[in-house]
Amino acid sequence: MFNKTHTKYIQSLHHKKFRDENGVFIAEGPKVVLELLETREFVCQQLFAVNEWLVENDKTLKKYSGTEIFVVKDFELEKISLLTTANHVLAVFKKKAPAEPVNTKGKITLVGYDSSPSAIETSRFLLHYENKTQWDGNIDLHIEVV
Repeated sequence: MFNKTHTKYIQSLHHKKFRDENGVFIAEGPKVVLELLETREFVCQQLFAVNEWLVENDKTLKKYSGTEIFVVKDFELEKISLLTTANHVLAVFKKKAPAEPVNTKGKITLVGYDSSPSAIETSRFLLHYENKTQWDGNIDLHIEVV
C-alpha cells in the first residue's frame, strides 16, 4: 500500500545526492518506463502507477518479479512526480554498477609521430605498448602510468 513514507522517499530522490546514495534513478511516463523494463538492462525496484495503466500493461508486468508495484491515484502521482503534469507511471530503477577500471599500470612507449602532411592535419600520435613495436623515428619517449 502506498503511504507517506513512499512519498518522502520518492521526493528525496528528486535530489541527485540521494539518488547516488541509494544507487537508483527515476523514470516517468509510460513509454520510458516500458522501454526500460523491456531492455532488462536495469532492475526495477518500485513501480507507482494508476490502475488503468497497470491493467493495460498487465501482461508485460507479469514478466518482472521482484518489483514492488503500487497502485496510486492521480493526485498521489502528482505529489511524487518531477513532471508538472504526472503521466500515469513512475518507476525507481537500480543504477548499473560502474565498470571495473582498466589496469593502466606499466610502461607505455610513445613510438613516434607521423609527420606526413595528412597526419599533421589530424595530429596523430602512435602509441604502442613497450616492446611490441619498433620504430626508427626521432621521438622515443617512455611514459610510466601510475
